[in-house]
Amino acid sequence: MKLLDTNKKNNVLKSMIRILGENRSELLAANKEDLDLFKRDDQAMYDRLVIDDSKVDGMIASVQSVMQQEDPVGKVISDREVHDGLKVINKTAPFG
Repeated sequence: MKLLDTNKKNNVLKSMIRILGENRSELLAANKEDLDLFKRDDQAMYDRLVIDDSKVDGMIASVQSVMQQEDPVGKVISDREVHDGLKVINKTAPFG
């Protein structure tokens, strides 16, 4: 599997930010439809499902936060040589 470089990953994240911002009203409208169909027998779940402008802003801020972090893929966590010269390297890898 070929890995995306950091620049491409950040471009994807920028696109996500743009899409969330541009489609805010559609997200809110779709959420309202979902909430109208939801049976309010579980108020805690209902409360978690509610999306408002503040939550969309939070989604955008979360994606921006991820984009500003150092790309962890391929970072060496540990590196050691065991018996018979076998070298063991523990590196971060993409998941999912």
